[in-house]
Amino acid sequence: MAAGAELSAIVVLGPVRERAQRVVTALCRQTAAARIELVLVDVACANSELATDGPARTVYLRRETPATWGASRAAGVAAAGAPIVAFLEDHCVPSPQWAEALIEAHREPWAAVGYAFTNANPDSYVSRSSFIVDYGAWADPVPSGEAAFLQNNNISYKRDLLLSPGQPLDELLETDWNVQQALKQGGHRLYLEGRALGAHHNFTSVKEMLDENFAHCRAVAAGRRERERWTASRSVAQAMATPIVAPPIRFARLVRGTAARPRRRRDLVPALPLIALAYPFAAIGEAAGYLLGLGAADRALRRSLLDTRRDGAAEPS
Repeated sequence: MAAGAELSAIVVLGPVRERAQRVVTALCRQTAAARIELVLVDVACANSELATDGPARTVYLRRETPATWGASRAAGVAAAGAPIVAFLEDHCVPSPQWAEALIEAHREPWAAVGYAFTNANPDSYVSRSSFIVDYGAWADPVPSGEAAFLQNNNISYKRDLLLSPGQPLDELLETDWNVQQALKQGGHRLYLEGRALGAHHNFTSVKEMLDENFAHCRAVAAGRRERERWTASRSVAQAMATPIVAPPIRFARLVRGTAARPRRRRDLVPALPLIALAYPFAAIGEAAGYLLGLGAADRALRRSLLDTRRDGAAEPS
């Protein structure tokens, strides 16, 4: 256990080392660095560890790349010593006040607290549109408040609640959508902390964006089918309905999330062609998960999250 640590920041590190180093350095420079610990799960099989400094305690774990995405994250939770566990992708750079804002928000009885996001590489149309596709509902500026759902992979939890839903943690942490559903079904509540900013590096390739949306939604569906013990008939029925109903539902959520923010409404319009492509593609991935289970989706998800190179960098202030 980390003596005095209030928050454990968990990062699964991939082979794009320069970008991952920026995330680790930003964690070391947190205004609350003396109150947090870093749990770094390195799956890149690199010869050297990333550099850390400052008062935050560091737990450095090495894992072989065949470990699933969920198992890598679960290893971080197992090693964490603080009552709050906060996940960051190795391409999402936290602002200096990120940890401090989360610690303050978690003083209330929220089971999960999500972040707001800026675009770390906004120089291409695909990156700007990909950011809206995946992060538009939580794009800065966004007001803090209770939330119906939060972003995946970049999210924080009270550790004791994360360990309680019942499904094996490595399966549950394959995608945070299923964690959130389990928590809500247990009567717990979610919160969006608009001051906890992360600068997210987005896809600059349409193919990579589509691959990630497909794999992520297949993982969501496979986990949901397993957690809720669906019958074969329900799985087939859901798979048939999903490509029809899921894209408009997801788009409606995005529109609601941007409706009160004029700047984000302006960003939404240019992104419509990629939205029209990504949301149906993701729905097909979800249907595949209901019918076929996880399959190769975990391998594709890990590649999308850890191996893809995303250009440009602008860190949050």
